[in-house]
Amino acid sequence: MVLKSTAMSGQCPACTKTVFAAEEKIAGGHKWHKACFKCSVCNKRLDSTLCNENEGALFCKTCYGRKLGPKGYGFGGAGSVPAMMAASPGQFEEPRSLIDFHPNTSENEEKTDGEDSCKRCGYKVFDAEKLMAAGRNWHRRCFSCNNCSKHLDSTLVNDGTDGEIYCKSCHCGKFGMTGYGFGQGAGTL
Repeated sequence: MVLKSTAMSGQCPACTKTVFAAEEKIAGGHKWHKACFKCSVCNKRLDSTLCNENEGALFCKTCYGRKLGPKGYGFGGAGSVPAMMAASPGQFEEPRSLIDFHPNTSENEEKTDGEDSCKRCGYKVFDAEKLMAAGRNWHRRCFSCNNCSKHLDSTLVNDGTDGEIYCKSCHCGKFGMTGYGFGQGAGTL
């Protein structure tokens, strides 16, 4: 589909007829008729959540991915291998820098022991910054996986038997089931 220069002019790029306000759909800087607002490959009717535009042509998410998405191993298409395969814990994790939610400790501040101290750094945890897991208090900046340092929240944390906290993949790798039949992949049986 080759489009003429109809950017926000009031003409539909698909049929070049006038688009009135009651029937307009806007995408890619163009006004479209509701009937013309469809995928240029499979003719599927689109809405604002399914619409992708490239060089004046509309695509559904599936056709856009096939035509303009990444190509190669693990990116779908006929005969492709699934992108998610068994891997060691944290193998596909992207490195993340630590975010410091806790102000720098002052020279006067001392490490404390007991219920008020953070398990990771040993400094006092105040109520405003307290996160709880594995039966202990943690600073927000210290509330990260012990193995891969991924920042965690209450939905992602897993308590380890060693008193530390882990993300799901590292916890399964370190404390998951072991033995005959619990390997990674079909070749372990």
